[in-house]
Amino acid sequence: EWTSVFVDDPQGEKRKLLPVRVAICDPPGLLKPIVYCDLVGLNSSEAKEKLLGAASNERIKPNTSPAFPGLAIIEKNALAVPGHSNLSVAKQLLDILRTTFTTFVSQAKIRNQLEKLIVSRLHIKGKLQYEDFFFKYYNDMNAEERSLHSIMRSYTSDILSEYNRNSLSLIEEHPSLKKEITRLKELEGHLIVWLNKYERVFKITPSLPLLYVGVLENVPFPKGIEDDLEVYIHKTLLI
Repeated sequence: EWTSVFVDDPQGEKRKLLPVRVAICDPPGLLKPIVYCDLVGLNSSEAKEKLLGAASNERIKPNTSPAFPGLAIIEKNALAVPGHSNLSVAKQLLDILRTTFTTFVSQAKIRNQLEKLIVSRLHIKGKLQYEDFFFKYYNDMNAEERSLHSIMRSYTSDILSEYNRNSLSLIEEHPSLKKEITRLKELEGHLIVWLNKYERVFKITPSLPLLYVGVLENVPFPKGIEDDLEVYIHKTLLI
């Protein structure tokens, strides 16, 4: 339905299609040229006002006067202080990791369902690692199983790859944060290997619906890193 609307208004000038961004991302494909309503970082009242304004063809006047420029300059300079800058990065990174975790949990549920269907239908005995399992039985899947496999693969290619790149970029661009949260070095190593395997293996291996880089590569995702970020954010806010 949205693609038919897009054809009628490809530049979004008539506001027939209104993308709304609620998490850090770069809209892909056909959505890229359309100006979206950005709600990232806004509280509920600000988000409501902005969304209503975006949905209207008229310019809506803000309920409050704009802040005095001097205050904006002070706030901007405050971000130059390492603690404030790292706090913002830590919050962004935590949001991204929560999204990837939710995605992985959903992917794991589909993975378990798909494995169960294949094992039951083909009467498979024994247990294989997931990557080996899907590689071995990829050509034996029926239409329903292929559909589940495709959904899992899209989670890896369309969501996890992008968010993992964003996570790695944040860590690499803010080395001082690694000194304050030392386990970010483990996360950095995990992401480097994951993305390398994604580019070199996943893209050319259609049987792979998901990626693991914990057992053979010995760079598992550092469990509890979200807790480390939350503790750092809480402590920084108290300073």
